[in-house]
Amino acid sequence: MAERKRSGLRTGVAWLVALIVLYVLSIGPAGWLWVHDYISDDTAARLISFYGPLYWLTDHSEVLDEAMNWYGRLWYPDDL
Repeated sequence: MAERKRSGLRTGVAWLVALIVLYVLSIGPAGWLWVHDYISDDTAARLISFYGPLYWLTDHSEVLDEAMNWYGRLWYPDDL
């Protein structure tokens, strides 16, 4: 029984980590869609709110800011 609980906990943690990674990585395609006018400015404003925690983190960490800028250049190199 204890092994089953541990297995469920590991699965839950794995899902949580996967969702956080997908959240962070999804800012690239979202930015690309906005830069290339596939989404409206209104939708972009909502995305800025959605990605607010990432913006806050990059404002408070030079390393994370550089990492996010590097990742952004992968998606839209001519626009940054």
